[in-house]
Amino acid sequence: MLALYSADGLPARVEEVLLLQELATNLAFGIDSIRSRQWRDQLEAAISKVAAGVSVQGGSNFFEHLVRNMSDALGAQAAFVTRLLPGEPLVARCVAGVVDSELVESFDYPVIHSPCRELTDAVSVTLPKNVLSRYPEVKTLFGLSPEAYVGHRLENASGELAGMLFVMFREPLKHTVLMVSTLQIFAARASAELKRLQADLEIRNLNATLEDRVQQRTAQLKSANEELESFCYSVSHDLRSPLSAVDGFASLLEQSVEALPEPMAQKGQHYLKRVRAGVVQMGELIDALLSLARLARAPLRHDRVDLSALANEVLANCRERNPTRVLEATVEPGLFVTGDNRLLRQVLDNLLGNAWKFCAGEPVTRIEFGAETAATGEVVYAVRDNGAGFNMAYAQKLFGPFQRLHSPSEFEGTGIGLAFVQRIIVRHGGRIWGESAPGQGATFRFTLGHLDPNETGAETFTPDRA
Repeated sequence: MLALYSADGLPARVEEVLLLQELATNLAFGIDSIRSRQWRDQLEAAISKVAAGVSVQGGSNFFEHLVRNMSDALGAQAAFVTRLLPGEPLVARCVAGVVDSELVESFDYPVIHSPCRELTDAVSVTLPKNVLSRYPEVKTLFGLSPEAYVGHRLENASGELAGMLFVMFREPLKHTVLMVSTLQIFAARASAELKRLQADLEIRNLNATLEDRVQQRTAQLKSANEELESFCYSVSHDLRSPLSAVDGFASLLEQSVEALPEPMAQKGQHYLKRVRAGVVQMGELIDALLSLARLARAPLRHDRVDLSALANEVLANCRERNPTRVLEATVEPGLFVTGDNRLLRQVLDNLLGNAWKFCAGEPVTRIEFGAETAATGEVVYAVRDNGAGFNMAYAQKLFGPFQRLHSPSEFEGTGIGLAFVQRIIVRHGGRIWGESAPGQGATFRFTLGHLDPNETGAETFTPDRA
């Protein structure tokens, strides 16, 4: 308002009124320009503080920087970020707070005795005046006597209330629109940081749980290995000793039976030979069982293995054991892999030995060993023969310990060889399967892929065909 007073009390002339109106208009424009400039400066300062506050990288001092910039941006005497305590939804803890530009120590406070309780049902709350009269405990809780409060809720990843972000003023507020929108930006950044901290905590807890589970599993495996050692010793000692006694007494009885009159002597010797043969078979089963049990514990070596050379050695041994048989053997040269030479030799010894055994009834034994490349690029090794074969309806029994598809009277053996082979192949990261038909021979295929990551010194197997 612009007013002029005259001492003589005379009315203003028309030209004076017009001049006064023009002057008032110019002053109004000037005042409006000053206000706009002040508002713009205030807005730019607030934006600068918001940018500084929300651009701080996460860390131990993040919330301290946030509340300082929040207080400066809004001209507040106090600024706080608090979070609800787990299991106590009506109690909050100060994450960071500043009062009169000074950081305050962390403390817990009952939400119900502060304006923060209104954020349990609202996204944001603006109390422009009379805060202290409505919440007299605020002075004791936060160390100042506020008249105005502006707050925003902080939510977790599930959209539930996780904490509060708020500012307080000693004087009532007249303009709150910019303040509320500015606080919303700070709240969004604070919520994101709280979610990140919660995720980090959950990851640390999960890692700690996993470590405990790994340690428990390691202890269980150690205990299982110790029990297996004890079992192997018991099998080796407690079972072999009685078998040795049975074999020894059977041998003595054989000598005594010779003095008996016929036909008792002949029958006695026959029965005792069967007893001793059973003892030998039982000893072989014990050896096979021990080998199978020890296989899982033996560390794998990483040798460059010439499978072609191993196959030729195994077949040469077969010829030496029975030189009268006619053998036509085909071994693909240059099949190299990385693996445990000792165990892979046992694989070929079993597979090629089985092929030799089950071809015993054929006039010409034909055995092949080579490699194929599957459509996926995987190298597949194969052992083929023209022997007795087997019914595929029982193929699932092939690799079970002590499972036999032929009677002992047809073909000798313990029934554990293929189970042994399968475990070796699996430890090398591969698989094995068989295909056959009765009287049409059999083909056993296997792969050598990647070692189990739990294997000691595990590395990638690189089969090649040099």
